[in-house]
Amino acid sequence: MNSKHYATMPPEIPFPDWHQTVSAHYGNGTVYKMYVPSYLHINKGMNLPSDNTRLPRLQKFNGELPSSLIPFHEARAQYNKGVVSEASPCFYIDDKHFNCLLGNPLDYSAMLKDYKSVVSPDFSVYRNYSFELRKRNTWVNYSFAELWQVNGMSVIINVVWSAPDSYEYAFAPIPRGSVIAINSSGVKGDSRSTYYWMDGYKEMLKVVKPEYIIRYGEKMPGEAESISTYYQNPYLTRMRHGR
Repeated sequence: MNSKHYATMPPEIPFPDWHQTVSAHYGNGTVYKMYVPSYLHINKGMNLPSDNTRLPRLQKFNGELPSSLIPFHEARAQYNKGVVSEASPCFYIDDKHFNCLLGNPLDYSAMLKDYKSVVSPDFSVYRNYSFELRKRNTWVNYSFAELWQVNGMSVIINVVWSAPDSYEYAFAPIPRGSVIAINSSGVKGDSRSTYYWMDGYKEMLKVVKPEYIIRYGEKMPGEAESISTYYQNPYLTRMRHGR
């Protein structure tokens, strides 16, 4: 594969407490030395730490805005054929298409390291999930973002929330004034989901104060459109055109 190489680790990220360095690669892709801090609890899988009060330490996105987004499983299929897309991989798909990250986080991270940028994961935080599961999935989403930043990847942090009881842990780790990503797929058309999505969106604007927003999914009334770019959902496009 004709892989692209990027800096191993950004010079300004303040993560001094390295735990180990592990060689990782996906398929025939580039072999990378991946830095694995002990506090992320990664060995053969991503595990919830016993003390989950620690907030992931995230940095602002410092790359170019992506020209387009590609769902992770499609990026993976292309990668298996030796193709690294110019689009940025994202995870705005059913969790079953990227649950593989949990069991083999380092090899898939090595795959994603070949891309110019990546949107961090979007493990579901549905309101009918228990508080503990919603908090765990949020921790996993942000911890992958942290792992990738530690390893020099340009990461657009996908901000996730559910009910108001999630706002504290959902917004606290996000760098203020940063470029972020948000997904609204499946929200529009359901009045209850729309209410909670917009309530969290307004709170996010007040707390995070994003510089710019990468938006996936249908546009919602009342959004800050002047600081948002809306990316097309390829699945909806195909369905509308009968493909």
